[in-house]
Amino acid sequence: MHRLRAAIPGHRRPAESPEPLAALPPGPRLPTVLQTALFATRPLATMTRWQRRYGAMFTVKMLPLGQFVYVT
Repeated sequence: MHRLRAAIPGHRRPAESPEPLAALPPGPRLPTVLQTALFATRPLATMTRWQRRYGAMFTVKMLPLGQFVYVT
């Protein structure tokens, strides 16, 4: 795979980061489809529950957009 990328004109390898990337804050481990359904049906109650459980910052997964970090 690396050889293929190197053969693509204009492709450059990413520079190594001087610092390790920070981990995302904790959040619900429910499947993405369930997190999306909970938020779609009861958004305020769901966010309030997750804030109480995970704190002021938490990560959720929503279809079809992916992961979000909420800061309350």
